[in-house]
Amino acid sequence: MLPVLALGIQSHHRVLDMCAAPGSKTLLAADMTLGACRGATPAQLSSTTPSSSQFSKMGVILANEKDRAKATQTLPARVKRHHAPNMIVTRGDANTYPLLFTPPPFASLPKPTF
Repeated sequence: MLPVLALGIQSHHRVLDMCAAPGSKTLLAADMTLGACRGATPAQLSSTTPSSSQFSKMGVILANEKDRAKATQTLPARVKRHHAPNMIVTRGDANTYPLLFTPPPFASLPKPTF
């Protein structure tokens, strides 16, 4: 829990958790992003869902887990019980994530004309 508290996550931050299961740190980060939207500190959070006008101020948590059982059973079950509307759960190897968001080197080259 200390790593999440040390980050000082605020309601507008986007958080990428590459080793999310079993979910304790991930759910604490979700609480911290939802805290300002709900008008409470993480310790005072209730189970109410933020209104639609508050979703624009809400941060996003992308929780990734490599292990199949943890990513398809353990982590989604905890997220569902927590009612975190700002969380995305994925399954994959952390080594492949940079490839998803990095454009190929040839994308910036001009197209040849004939």
